[in-house]
Amino acid sequence: MVRMTPDELRRSYIDFMKGIGASQVPSSSLLPENDPSTLFTGSGMQPMVPYLLGEKHPAGNEIANIQKCLRTVDIDEVGDTSHLTFFEMIGRWEFKANEHNYKQKQIDAIWHWHIIELGMDPGRLYISAFAGSDELNIPKDAEAIQLWSAKFKSVGIDPIIEDDPWQYGASRGGKIFLYDEKENWWSRAGSPLHMPVGEPGGPDSEMFYDLDPDGDPLDHPASVSERFLEIGNNVFMCYTKEDTGFVKMQIPILIMEAD
Repeated sequence: MVRMTPDELRRSYIDFMKGIGASQVPSSSLLPENDPSTLFTGSGMQPMVPYLLGEKHPAGNEIANIQKCLRTVDIDEVGDTSHLTFFEMIGRWEFKANEHNYKQKQIDAIWHWHIIELGMDPGRLYISAFAGSDELNIPKDAEAIQLWSAKFKSVGIDPIIEDDPWQYGASRGGKIFLYDEKENWWSRAGSPLHMPVGEPGGPDSEMFYDLDPDGDPLDHPASVSERFLEIGNNVFMCYTKEDTGFVKMQIPILIMEAD
């Protein structure tokens, strides 16, 4: 993997995203504007809420940023491999995305940046994806699974899909792990059941780096161990909750964030 200073890493990300068409926007203030829900900006998503809900962004429909964040809700966990109080989140946002290729475009981009630009070993990259829900009448994210599978195959890795990670962990050689809406669904309200009518949300596909390839074979990306470190989340926000259930959005929104 390429060694970089924090400044070099920031520049690599922004230069790459600008190179594929994104406009750079600066970090918003740590003090939220017109948002009384939190004392401090706690995620890259928070300043984007008006645009996720339909307001036009002045920089256009595809933007990239590095957002300063301050979070205390999980302060008791600070000191492990993944929790901090002050940190930055890099993000790529595509409003009014093309429903026919936005997942392909995102997965191509984030794979290229991690594997080609940063030189990450693809053998230590693991993916989670939405398994679907019969109760909510939302199907499995078969497109994301197929796209990630193709990426692994392109570097000679068998993209084994593990559909029961809680039982088998990584013991069966899984590279793509399927989880329900508790793990792989994104909305401001969290679980689809908690979403108010009119709220957008959708399946996400998270990316993990294996810190200990010789670790416990029953570990998996959603387990409590520190073996798998989340390095990115691709949110395919393509549903709106209505009185009758979940309706596919005609114009989806793409969110990519990483700490």
